[in-house]
Amino acid sequence: MSKDIQKENIVTLTVPSTPEHLKLIRKVATSVVDGLAALGGEGTRVVLALDEACANIIKYSCGGPDPELTIEVNFTVTDESLTIRLRDFGECGKDFDLEDSRQEKDPNAPTPGGYGLNILKTVMDSVVYSCCLEGGGNILVMEKRFN
Repeated sequence: MSKDIQKENIVTLTVPSTPEHLKLIRKVATSVVDGLAALGGEGTRVVLALDEACANIIKYSCGGPDPELTIEVNFTVTDESLTIRLRDFGECGKDFDLEDSRQEKDPNAPTPGGYGLNILKTVMDSVVYSCCLEGGGNILVMEKRFN
């Protein structure tokens, strides 16, 4: 991918909903962000946010690893931003509320797990979640704008 983005570029990846495929998602994401000079030093943080989001999809939305379910990862790059769209086909998303403050952890009182939403909201400029789509599943859209 060119360092000087001229037009919209889209990369799509579909993988089974298993932890073993997180490495592949990170590799593709790293390839995408490494080609974006506009991200500056934020590329690694974007990959971390994506990894966290995918791990949560596997654990919660898909009810644990399930090679029969898939996660679609779509990267869209324009002159203004990088948008990452995640679609899963799990059935557990209806109880998830992106704005629910109970899901945020206090960094001054650390306990294992539970920091994923904080990472997403801190790293990305926009995080939007939609559940219970026609045909099943959920969508998480994360955007990182170029300054």
